[in-house]
Amino acid sequence: MVIILSAELELTKTLKWRAWKGTFSGKVIYDSISQENPVASLRTVPPEKMKPELRAGDVVKVRAVFWGPYAESTASEVSIGLLNLDYAVPINVKMRELSVDKPPEVVKSEDPKAIYFTAFHFPTFYKFHGSWVSLPSVFRMLNSLFKRLGEELGRDMDQEALKELALKIEAIGGNLRITRERVKGNLEVPTFNGKIKYYGVLNEGEIQLLLWALKYLPLFGAGASPGMGFGHVQWVEVREPPFETPVGKFKENIRYDFDDYLMEK
Repeated sequence: MVIILSAELELTKTLKWRAWKGTFSGKVIYDSISQENPVASLRTVPPEKMKPELRAGDVVKVRAVFWGPYAESTASEVSIGLLNLDYAVPINVKMRELSVDKPPEVVKSEDPKAIYFTAFHFPTFYKFHGSWVSLPSVFRMLNSLFKRLGEELGRDMDQEALKELALKIEAIGGNLRITRERVKGNLEVPTFNGKIKYYGVLNEGEIQLLLWALKYLPLFGAGASPGMGFGHVQWVEVREPPFETPVGKFKENIRYDFDDYLMEK
């Protein structure tokens, strides 16, 4: 079970927030969790609008996604813990339960097609043997996404299929921006953000597996430090490649948006 928690909080005191705004969401969620019970896998979503100085009476929307075997208990604990914050009071709290479909089986075929998609990344970074990676990486994006999907489904994802996908897809452009975000004190991390374009040549089975994964990319995000709001993907759009390709084109137009997961079906 995946649970999205959305909370509107009214500040009860002035807070000067000089760090990356996603860390505020992280503080709220972790301040609402006791250290006594098992905690679900989770990520927070950076607030849409947040001023560097929050005054008493200001309202901030905090959202978090919980998954895995403890999702329900952790989300419930947070909803209660919000009442005990000493700097804000909840004025509206909603929770939505979602399920994840099982991945399709990858059936080998000899009919490759070109697939093209764009993802709108909020500040994101990956890790590589202790180093920060502030550039788009197909493998690291899919690897972190597959790991979270595996945690939710309670199974190990097919690593060979993941490697095959990553080898056949490249980040080819977009409006990439590199920024440094403060997380604590003087500690800053380099991140990338913006609309990133991806292009790959896959067989039919691989395309179906990729589409299944992309459907959940806005829900789970990708990258390091998800609890501090990093790695949020607002939307993914699959479109017909706008250029000549050496093979046939995948022509379906598909959009997956995080906001769609907030809406009642």
